[in-house]
Formats: sequence, structure tokens, C-alpha cells
Amino acid sequence: NSAKRQVWLIDDSNYVGGNLWLNLDGNNLCTTDNDAPYGICDSNIQLLGSDENYYDHLALIDYSDVDLSPTDIRLSGTQAGTITVYCDVNNLGGLDATSDYNVSFYVDNSLQTTTNVTTDINVGEMNTTSFSWTASAVTYDLNCLVDYNGTDTNSENDNREETFTITSGTDGPVGGSDYDVHLSAVYAGKISKSENVIITSNISKSGSKVVPSSKYKLYVLDKGSKKELYSEDFANFDLPKSIQKTITKADLLKIDLNFLNFIDNEKITFSVEIDVSGDKDKKDNNKTLNVPAEYFDLKLLGSITGKISKINKATITGIVTKVQGTESIDAGTVKLYALEKGEKKEIAQSSFTNSQLPYNFIKEIGLNDLNGKVNLYDATDDSGTLEFVLELSVDGDSDLGNNTKSVYSKIEYLDLKLKEAYLLKGENKIPLTNSGKAEFEIKTNYKLHCLLEHTSINKAGSAKVTFGNKTKPHKINEQILDLGKLNGKQQKTMDYEVNINLLDLMSETEAIDTIISVLGLDIKDPETEKIVEKIIADLKKDQFSVDLDLFLDKILFAGLEDEFELIFTGSDLSDSKFNFNLSYVLESKEGVEDKEKAGKEGSEGSGKETSGDNIVLKPEDIFLLTYKSKLGFGELQTIFVFNGKKEPRKNLNLLVVYNDKNWQFKTDENGKVEFLPEFEGKYRLEVPYPNPKVKGEFEVISGYISTPSDFVELSNNVLTSESSTKTKSYLLYLGIGLLIAIGIVLYFLFRPKKPEQYDFLKTNTNLMYQTTFPSWYLK
Repeated sequence: NSAKRQVWLIDDSNYVGGNLWLNLDGNNLCTTDNDAPYGICDSNIQLLGSDENYYDHLALIDYSDVDLSPTDIRLSGTQAGTITVYCDVNNLGGLDATSDYNVSFYVDNSLQTTTNVTTDINVGEMNTTSFSWTASAVTYDLNCLVDYNGTDTNSENDNREETFTITSGTDGPVGGSDYDVHLSAVYAGKISKSENVIITSNISKSGSKVVPSSKYKLYVLDKGSKKELYSEDFANFDLPKSIQKTITKADLLKIDLNFLNFIDNEKITFSVEIDVSGDKDKKDNNKTLNVPAEYFDLKLLGSITGKISKINKATITGIVTKVQGTESIDAGTVKLYALEKGEKKEIAQSSFTNSQLPYNFIKEIGLNDLNGKVNLYDATDDSGTLEFVLELSVDGDSDLGNNTKSVYSKIEYLDLKLKEAYLLKGENKIPLTNSGKAEFEIKTNYKLHCLLEHTSINKAGSAKVTFGNKTKPHKINEQILDLGKLNGKQQKTMDYEVNINLLDLMSETEAIDTIISVLGLDIKDPETEKIVEKIIADLKKDQFSVDLDLFLDKILFAGLEDEFELIFTGSDLSDSKFNFNLSYVLESKEGVEDKEKAGKEGSEGSGKETSGDNIVLKPEDIFLLTYKSKLGFGELQTIFVFNGKKEPRKNLNLLVVYNDKNWQFKTDENGKVEFLPEFEGKYRLEVPYPNPKVKGEFEVISGYISTPSDFVELSNNVLTSESSTKTKSYLLYLGIGLLIAIGIVLYFLFRPKKPEQYDFLKTNTNLMYQTTFPSWYLK
């Protein structure tokens, strides 16, 4: 058993100590004792079922009621004369005091005055009542007595008595008993990467005076200066109080990342303090604890030898050592960076464990190790020096200050890169993209222009540009570029330019094949040789005089293309390549659009339509294709082509298509083409034009038709037909069986004998020609 003590507890009860003994029905065994208003048995009571040697001296029951008690008597002074007496009344019970109460003031057991107080006093609160009293210079016993008009189960503490001596001198306010707050602190554990320390602080007081609101603080010493880790408020009703706090290494690193700043002789110093206003004795209000600590401190050293060039490598070395501490590490990493305008670009890294200490990081660095990871021109200073950074990363390292080192190396290199490429057609620029495609007019002279970026650091030299046709193959041009003598670092642009036409891109024989393919020439035609020779001659003298508007059917024959390659050698980093495709055409889309625009402006200005060899087809034209002979199979067909004004279209390419076969013709001065069908079935007529093609269809059948002519009109690419009913009526009269019989007989009796033919697949084209080779072409 412990002695009864009055306290303020968090469950609003007010006493500790003693025991609670109850019967089975819950009645207190001590309730019959007149001296036990709180269930404290002041006289010995033998416990039931025990012998006379066992007694409950301090049995305590819990209760919840109002308990008003005077807790202090204070004077405004101790000088003889009129004095104000203050009586502090506290509610120490478990219920709020909502009824009024009387406070009586006695001097030497003689009632002086009684004051009725109507103010409520809640649980744990205090109210002060004052009296005016005239005193002489003697010693007095003063009493405050509280009488609560409601139910107050604890009447033994209703009276408060204090003794005061009144003097004839002067004095300040005095109170009842003083208080002294005491602090003690202990620790358990240590600080390490895996362990923590627990600091327990106990706060208690002596004396009956109420302790005001106070502060508890926990500090750690950082390089001798106190850094606060934790604080907490407490008051009189908290006492005695125990505060327990767990401190980890992570808590300390939030204050200072350099863990070594906490270490002093393998220990870390903590300080616990309380700040209590009015404490009688403050000499035991702070405690110091020296807590053991485990740690490690690694150090990184760095060096570099050699320089970096195309044939040389620099060797970078980093050495990791443990300079102090006994704690082992789990793992660490050394990373190597190159600085590019202040930004770290990782080049290499390596890991190590505690057993590998001291650890050596060694890395050879050449141009290829840097290329693609760092922009060398941006990373080097004006003298051509490159900064590397070695960085040590270890979880739990105590001192981060020794974990980075910079080393420097001279660097030498040349670099040549293509920034832009395009074809120049007069003043027009035709952009080229890597793996892209552009149109190349077979009659046009171009300039291939390349804008190169040349970078040099501490080195001069030259580079080579090679331009060739990969498809043929054929080397077109090769140039050596003098990069000049440079000191430090420089970056400039250079131009590479070469004149090219069709003969530059391939051999003359391949050029002839390309011209025939693009123009859709018939090698059986005697005029073909003259046209090709004239074009080749014009290309050789860079003066083109042949009018190729007659062959303006680009879309039909624009399937031939070659792949070309630009190779830049001489760079110390890596050779670079640029590939593009050229599609051979008679006239590019841009050229057609320009010509149409010019033709439209000329037509509007003169009021006349362009005709003859200079004819330019337009999508809005209306073509009338008239067949002046019978459409029977095996008969020679005559096709006339007119424009919208019923005028013949002369020198116009016309294509007759049957399934996957086609025949190409050119209209004469009267717009006429003669055509001998080889097969029975549906044929398609096309007037090739870039956008759109003008098309029409007709059918070749066995037998004859009664109508001497049949008109097929093509307007806006929609086919309409006139006079087809007579053909249908004729077929009905003959009957299906008769038509089949006549067709079979005519097929075998009258089909003309075909000339001997050869299949010849033109290289790099999608067109099949069935023709007899002329001698000039075979040569």
C-alpha cells in the first residue's frame, strides 16, 4: 500500500494510493466507517477469509461528485494595517459545481466574514474570493472554510489553515507553501543506421502550490550548439509526468546532413530541460545525456592522366577509403559524370561493398565513350578542357563533404555534320530529308547544296564528302574540304555544292533507259532515236532545247527512282551518312502548277486556246472520243479526240488499256488514232494527266453493229453514252446462239497474224513493253 495522495488525473479522479475492496454485491467494505468519506479505511479491518495478520489499511473507491476545497490563502502584504486576504477554491471532484457556495474567513478561529459565491466552478477549475482585514504586527492563524450548498461527499478538505506573521515593515504579496519542480532523465540504446536511442524524462514536484503552464524541451548538440528535437507543454495537473522519446539517425540528419557534426569522442550529447516560472530551486531543471553512436565516414580521392583524342584515352581514377568510424557499409556506388553547361551527364558507374574497401574505381575514357552521351562542344571551355566529376554515393555515409571530386582533361577532335541539304532549281529550293524522296526532272540542271557544321577542338585537318548513286551504282562527286588551322575550340558552317543533271547521276546507257521510260517512248518508232540523241546532246552541253511538253504524262511513267548517298568522312567521332531518293519525272508537280498558272494567264490575256504541239491539258476540259468505224473484234478501230470546242487534239498521248496490257498512241493532225484490238472484251481509254486522269471505256465484241459511229463523252471523269440502243436491238435479232457461232468462226478465219514479239523488262520500271528492238537501241 502507498499513502493517499491528492493529484489531478486524466480521468478526472483526484487521489492515488490504497486499494479498492468490494463485496460481491459491489458495496464498499469501508462505508460503515465514519472516517471513510472517500472509501479510505482509517481503522484496521480484517479481510474476509483471511487471518488476523492481513488488513486493508488504505482501501480506496472511485467516485464522481463535487469536491470544493480551499487550496491556498494569500495576503496582499504582511505590513500591519489593512490587508487583502485571498482564498483560492478548487473543484477537485468529478462533477462541475453548479450550485452556490459560502466562503468564510476566520482569524484565530474567530469568524470575520462570510461571502456567498454564485459562480460555477467546473472540474479542475479554481475561483478566488477576497476579504479585507485590518491586522496588527503579531502572528495569526488564518482559515478559509468552504460550505457548498449542493452535495459534497468530501467534507474533510473544506477548511484551509495558514499561519502568517504581520510586521510593522513593508513586504510584497505572500502566498502559502512554495513548489519545487524536479527533472530526471535516462537513455536506453544507441544511435546507428539500424538502432535508435530512447530518452525517458520524469518531471515531479514538491510543495502544494499550483505549478503554472511550463515547457519541456529535448536538444541535441550540433558542433556545440543546441538544436531542438522536441518540446512539450505541461502544467500542475500533469505532474508527476513521464516523457519518452525515440530518436533515430534520420531525425538527426533532418537537422544536419553531416552526421560528424554530432559526434564527440564516439558519442552524441543530448540535453533535456524544463522551464518553470516561479520554481523555488532550478538547479535540477536540466540533464545531459552522452549517448554512444556508431558511424562511418568515407572519403573519395580523384585523379586523371592523359588526354582524350581519336587515338588517345584518358585514365580517370577514384579511390574510396574509410577515414573514421567502426560501422560497416552495405553498398556504395561511384559515378563518373561529364559536365555540360553545368549539367551532369553520366558516363560510367561502379558499385562496391564494405569488404572491398579501400576501393579503386578506374575508367579509360576515349572519344567513343563520350560520343552520344555529351555534346563535346558545349562541354569544353574555350581552351578545350573538359571537366569530369567523380561522385560517391553511400547510404548512411556520415560526411557528405568528401564525396565529390572534379578532374580535368584536354580534348582533341574534329567533327563534320550535315545540317541541311537541298536541290536548287534556279532560285527554287527543293528540301532533301534523310530517307526522304524528291522529284528530279530529266531535262533540268540542278545544284546539290549541303550546309555542313564543322567543329574543331585543339585540332586542324580535312574531311571528305562523297556523293554517289547507290542503286546503279555510280560515284557522282568527291571533294576534300580543308578544315583549317584552329586553336582552342571553334565551330563554323561550310558549304558543299555540286552541279548535276541526269547524265551526272548515272551512265549514258542508263540515262537513255531512264529517258525512254519517263517519256513513254516506243523504241520501234524511228523518231525515238532522234529524240533521245537530241536530249542526251542537250544534257551534255547544259542547254536543253527539246520541247518535252508533248510527253507530259508524268503520273503514268513516274515510277522510276534511285537511292543516293552522301558520306562525310574525316570526323574523329564517327562518319555520317545521308540517304535520299530521287524520282525521275518529265516535270515536277511544282513545274506543272507553274505552267498551268502561266497558261491560264496567257489564255485569259489573248482570248485564244493553246493548240498544236504546245497543248496543255486541264482537268476542266471536256474530251469527246468518237469511234468512226465498227467496234467488231478484229477490225481496225479509228479513234478521234476532240476538245470542248469540237476541235481535234493533235500530238496527244493516248493510252488504250486492256486488263494488265496497254498500248500507247499519239494523235495525228486530225486528232486521229488507229487501233487494232487483240482481244475481245472491255477496254479503257486514258488521257494521262497529273490530276486527274481523264478516262473512258468501250467494249470490243464479235460481229458488227449497224450504226456507223458511236460517241462516248467524258465530262468530269463521268462516262455517258449515246446510241447504244441500236446495238442492243441488233443483238436481240441475231440471238445469243448465232452471235457465239459467228464470233468463233470470225476469230479463227479473220484474226490477223501477229508480228514476232519479244518480252523485255525495263530495269527499275514498272512498265512492260512488247516490242521489236530496233538496231539503234540494241547498239
